[in-house]
Amino acid sequence: MAVPPKSTAAHTVSVREILNYFGKCPRCGYPAQASVVQRTFVDGNQETEIVATCGLPCGWSGPPTGASLPMRQDAVDCCG
Repeated sequence: MAVPPKSTAAHTVSVREILNYFGKCPRCGYPAQASVVQRTFVDGNQETEIVATCGLPCGWSGPPTGASLPMRQDAVDCCG
């Protein structure tokens, strides 16, 4: 596995669960969980991503569906 250049290496990563996510796994139909992942890079840039995962070990993870994620901007901004 190649090491990314230093400018793309994350300095800190924080993960916070989104408590008002009520989506289902598209693979098996079991309730899914969603989290906000915020990365701060060595150069000071930040990247925020929302990731959903299956509540069972079927292995699915990906972007949450819009219909099942009543997302407010302050829920993403809370992680700063």
